[in-house]
Amino acid sequence: MKTINTFRVLVDETKSVEQLVDDYHPMCRGGISSNDFPLLVCGKAEEREITLVDFGEALDTEKALSKIDRAGYRPATAHEVLALSNAQPRLQRESVIIALGSVCLRNGRYVVVVLAASYPCRFRELYFSEVFQRWPRPDHHPFYFACVRK
Repeated sequence: MKTINTFRVLVDETKSVEQLVDDYHPMCRGGISSNDFPLLVCGKAEEREITLVDFGEALDTEKALSKIDRAGYRPATAHEVLALSNAQPRLQRESVIIALGSVCLRNGRYVVVVLAASYPCRFRELYFSEVFQRWPRPDHHPFYFACVRK
C-alpha cells in the first residue's frame, strides 16, 4: 500500500450530505441524500486528516478493507470524502477517489460514494458504485481509496 498524500480538512457532520453537495457540487448530486447518510446524533465539525492510498493492483473490497485496517486506517465516510472534495476540488479531476466507509443500500444493492471527473470536460462528479466488486487498477487514471487514521 502506497500513501499518495494526506490532507487536513474540515469535516462538518452537523450538515446534511445534501448541504455539503449543494455547497460545492450543485450540478452533480448523484442522488446522494440523508436517506442514505443520515445526520449523526453526535456529529461534529472538526479537522481530520484524510489520506489517499494506492494498492498498486486490482483487488476486491474485502481485500482493500483488510489492507486499510492492517495499515492502521479506516475507510473514509461520505462526510469525510465530501469534505476532501470540497477542500481539494482538483483531486477528483485528476483521479478516482473511493470512500469504502460510505456504504448504503440503494435499490437492493450495497454501494459506496465515488468521486471522479466527467470527460472530456472534467466536471466533478459524485456517483455510487457497488461495494462487492473488484476495484480495477487502470494505468490511465489514478484510482485511490480515501482513509482516516484510527
